[in-house]
Amino acid sequence: MKEKISIAMLIMIAFISCRRDAEIAALGKMEFNSEQWKEGSDGVYPYREKMVDDLLKRYDWEGMPRAEVEALLGKPQSGDSLNYVYMMYQKKIGFFRAFTHALVVKFREDGVVKKVVIYKA
Repeated sequence: MKEKISIAMLIMIAFISCRRDAEIAALGKMEFNSEQWKEGSDGVYPYREKMVDDLLKRYDWEGMPRAEVEALLGKPQSGDSLNYVYMMYQKKIGFFRAFTHALVVKFREDGVVKKVVIYKA
């Protein structure tokens, strides 16, 4: 019985994830705008997924100083001195996170960007 419930949960999560990818594709794309990127709170950022592709293409990230990242993107929602995490989308089912999309800026010890990745889980 537990196996059937586990399988049903996995199918439901896969369905929700695929549906979310389709929703993102339907959003359309936008040019990056620093002020719009910073809009939002409590895990709801209405423009970030629409403009993240342009953001990644527009700037030369490797070697960018931390202060410049903060001027462009604002303060991160989480992370530490080596990893800034900017939430783009988070779906919860009850108290559980079903999936998260985030932009992660990874810094070297000297405070400049090592790389930027999109995290999807």
